[in-house]
Amino acid sequence: MGVARISQFQHSGRLEDAKHGVEHLTQAVAQTPPRHPDMPSRLSSLGNARILLFQHFGRLENIEHAIECLTQAVAQTPLRHPDMPSRLSNLGVAHMSRFKYFDRPEDAEHGIAYLTQAVAQTPPRHPDMPSWLIGLGNAYISLFQHFGRLGHIEHAIKCLNQAVAQTPPQNPDIPSRLGGLGSAHMLLFKQFGRLEDIEHAIEYLTQAVAQTPLRHPDIASQLSNLGNARISYFRHFGELEDIEHAIQCLTQAVAQTPPQNPDMPSRLSSLGNARISLFQHFGRHGHIEHAVECLTQAVAQTPLRHPDMPSQLSNLGNARISLFRYFGRMEDIEQAVHRLSSLGSARISLFQHFGRLEDIEHAIECLTRAVVQTPAQHPGIPSWLSNLGNAYMSRFQHLGDIQDADRAIQYLASASQLQTGHVDQCNTLANLGKAYSNRFRRLRHTEDLNQAIKCEAQAVELAPNNHVCLSSFLTSLGASLQERFIQTGCTQHLDNAIICHREAVSQALEIHIGYASYLNNLGNAYLSRFGAVHQQEDIAEAIDHFKKAIACTHKGHVDLPGRLANLSNALREQYKVFEDPTVLERAIEAQTQAVSLVPAGICREAAFMSSTLSLSDTMAAFQLAIDMIPQLIWVGATVEDRYRNLPLLGDLTQRAAVAAVDAGDYSLALEWLEQGRSIVWSQTLQLQTPLGELSSRYPKLAHALKETATELSRASSDPVPPILDEPRTGNPQSHHQDLRGHRIRSTAARYESLLSEARSIPGFERFMLPRKASELLQAASNHPIIVVNLHESRCDALALVSGSSNIQHIPLPNMTYEKAMIARIKIRYSLNGRSLEERSNIRGAKPMGKQDYFPKVLATLWTDLVQPVLQALGYMPRCSEELPHLTWCMTGPLSFLPIHAAGYYDRPMEKLSDYAITSYTPTLAALLPRSRTCSTSLPSLLAVGQAATPKMTPLPGATTELAIIEERTPSGINYKQLDGMNAQVSSVLEAMKSCSCVHSACHAHQNLTHPTNSGFYLHDGTLTLRDIMQQSFKDKHLAFLSACQTAKGDDGLPDEAVHLASGMLMAGYPSVIATMWSIADVHAPMVADEVYARLMKKGSIGPGDTARALHYAVAKLREQLWPKDFVLWMPYIHIGI
Repeated sequence: MGVARISQFQHSGRLEDAKHGVEHLTQAVAQTPPRHPDMPSRLSSLGNARILLFQHFGRLENIEHAIECLTQAVAQTPLRHPDMPSRLSNLGVAHMSRFKYFDRPEDAEHGIAYLTQAVAQTPPRHPDMPSWLIGLGNAYISLFQHFGRLGHIEHAIKCLNQAVAQTPPQNPDIPSRLGGLGSAHMLLFKQFGRLEDIEHAIEYLTQAVAQTPLRHPDIASQLSNLGNARISYFRHFGELEDIEHAIQCLTQAVAQTPPQNPDMPSRLSSLGNARISLFQHFGRHGHIEHAVECLTQAVAQTPLRHPDMPSQLSNLGNARISLFRYFGRMEDIEQAVHRLSSLGSARISLFQHFGRLEDIEHAIECLTRAVVQTPAQHPGIPSWLSNLGNAYMSRFQHLGDIQDADRAIQYLASASQLQTGHVDQCNTLANLGKAYSNRFRRLRHTEDLNQAIKCEAQAVELAPNNHVCLSSFLTSLGASLQERFIQTGCTQHLDNAIICHREAVSQALEIHIGYASYLNNLGNAYLSRFGAVHQQEDIAEAIDHFKKAIACTHKGHVDLPGRLANLSNALREQYKVFEDPTVLERAIEAQTQAVSLVPAGICREAAFMSSTLSLSDTMAAFQLAIDMIPQLIWVGATVEDRYRNLPLLGDLTQRAAVAAVDAGDYSLALEWLEQGRSIVWSQTLQLQTPLGELSSRYPKLAHALKETATELSRASSDPVPPILDEPRTGNPQSHHQDLRGHRIRSTAARYESLLSEARSIPGFERFMLPRKASELLQAASNHPIIVVNLHESRCDALALVSGSSNIQHIPLPNMTYEKAMIARIKIRYSLNGRSLEERSNIRGAKPMGKQDYFPKVLATLWTDLVQPVLQALGYMPRCSEELPHLTWCMTGPLSFLPIHAAGYYDRPMEKLSDYAITSYTPTLAALLPRSRTCSTSLPSLLAVGQAATPKMTPLPGATTELAIIEERTPSGINYKQLDGMNAQVSSVLEAMKSCSCVHSACHAHQNLTHPTNSGFYLHDGTLTLRDIMQQSFKDKHLAFLSACQTAKGDDGLPDEAVHLASGMLMAGYPSVIATMWSIADVHAPMVADEVYARLMKKGSIGPGDTARALHYAVAKLREQLWPKDFVLWMPYIHIGI
């Protein structure tokens, strides 16, 4: 009876039949003895009935009961029972149904496992085998749609192919199975864009339509799928036949779809879009009117909150724009703008709720179109400009691209000007003030803060007393006044800030969504004033308001960690006053809660961690913060934006390493320092990393990963043109920049998805993840490496010694952050007046009119840093004639200091060069054997020279230098020279690809505003760091950069090694000779001569001998000069192996 009623429900769709069917089946199970042979069958029937109910009516209890019944049925079915495969398959389908609705990963695992077992336990020619294969294939499709992994869709297509192959031609299920296979190929095409996938999709979908009877209920969906596939094919190849065939299929699909069918809106939309494509490409104006008609119906039949509504509105808006452009009717453009503006506002709301990047990008696109397409005098323009400005500011807060902040301010300022006297002007002014404030927090330009306060004060003044946003306006003004106090130190600004925050709290209802935020901001203001004037009532008020704010914040709120951290900070300040241990305990408790609640998926929480963690028991929290670095310095941002975001990390890495050293965990300290140094370079290296074992075992995944990495590497380092557009004009250049940013971000998301897929494979769990200490130790396989961590609290060296699995800790108590900064300043002072920004003809021994601080600086480096390290390594006293090789990896201001020259030059055996050959490295990874490959074939040398660069000091020594190198080069080495007019950017870059070594004798420069624009001056322009970064050179040996400041670096990014020398290292040259500042043109040929004389003795150039050759070349130069003329011999350094 139960089975019959369920069968009747499948035909009638009446809920009454389903209810009675389930009731009868439930009774049958209840009345069957536990070990009765029919129990598995009845449990299976009840489970399948529950699945049907879930598919028709939802409700979690239906699918839960289904899985429970089917699990029992499988458990009670003998292993070899003929019904076992069907029961396993049904149980797998049930788990996949729950997975689709509730995203439980364990359901996906169970579903695939049971469906795989069903296939495995079915004989190859069994008539049910195709059904089980279809179920397994569809399960893999669900996984692909959820995770986007290539392996899932390939498994799905394999299963569906087998199902089709095993289905007899006359079987009534063959059309649906062909259609499913075609749709799977379509999914693969949409993800990766391969031609063969779309061709397979059309082939199978065409067969499915041909074999489906005209009155069959599936004909409409088969026609729709084929039509959409033809549209995709048309968009790639533009053939009229394809779009006409698509329209024919989609027209038939709409005609075959019942009016109330839930698929009708999407089919109408597809038909409308196809007609738009035909109109746009071939000018058939009749189709655009039909398109608008279809899309209007699609919008009318789509429920308001349906997830497809935004795209339906967008399609209709675009169609109306096309109609206006053709006929010029104002009603068309007004309808289009209305649709696009509403869609943009809806997308902003979606982004604010869910944080999905695609929502804010769609919002910007729609609102930009609305503004551009609307006449300047239209009354809706101010509102749309304001919304567009808010959308850009939301994206700035999410991604940190400063150009988004600039655009937000432009659009909001324009909107405010157009709203003068309008009731909405106070809202726009408040948003404009926030935009200025946000940009101020990034760039610290005082004028931005002044503008923020001005706009926010006007917003407060213009808002009526009962304005719903008045509290928000007041708290924003208070926050800006606090910033002014920080800048000026004037407590009057802080007093005014507290007045604003108090008024914000008093104006707001306790149930208001922002009430907790207003309390928190008032607490912060009191805490700031306590720090300034030390009134005990201020710290009490701060703690009281922080507690109230936390009490009003629900447990999962994104701001709760920050509010707990604020409370912890306030309690610690109170403890300093009263020294009450219970207060400190409460501070630690609040801090611990804050750390545990920080969501790992929020990209900017690394900055929060850096600024708030200070307790000794925070190792786990530091690990969490370090793990967040890739999200803050996201590979989906441009190189310039990543460099711009790096200061947000503060001294996080150094602090973490100090904590690890304090804990005695030197391996962890080493790992953290590696992860926090040269971050952008490391990301660039990762995009160029050979895929090794992944390529051999999973070639398709490796190929997709490599292609995506290459695309991302090129896209993210492309130059960004300046913003030239005015906000109202919607200049195409601005739109192009938005498209570029969207392309980079979507490519990065695809790259991360492929990485995640690779890491899900057994044995590849740590694929391209940060290296562990055991791997990093391999960098010291040839000679010791000294990693020095300098923090304001202490300085430590970590020594990696060849053949040892232990990391040696060398405390450096006398080396302080302050000493390093003073040394940096003294060196800069000593170099002033030398014209040392470029290679030049300087010959003098002493800086004119300046004190030479080099002796004192080098002595300090020797006594406080170098000598303790040498003693710890056992290098003092010197044990052999042949000097050992030592590589230094420095942090902070030590990165700018000439460690290689440390010592006393008026005392014997009191300098580093007496005991070791010195090299530097920006990261340990750059020295790992597998990081770079060196060819065993005969080397070749490219020599580049520019003796007379326009507007630059002549370099007659460059000509001499190249002549010496050519003379030194033996016949076994292929020598190529590009100089004068022949040394052009394209020709040099092309020659670098084919030559294993490169020597440049020319001017170079360091661009501090845009580091990747640093480069070498050639005849027709600059060979930039960006140009070099975009290359992935193979089989390289040596880069000799005989130019100025090629290893100078950026003062604001000491740990990033943003200079040309590191660029060459990361681009594939394992050994680089560079200069810390300008070199004398007259000495450059002498150093080059000595270096190549030693390197060429064996008739080849090997990277392992470069540091030793440079050591002796510089020693000879030093002997020929006045011994203390440091500025002339000291700049030469070696980087790499």
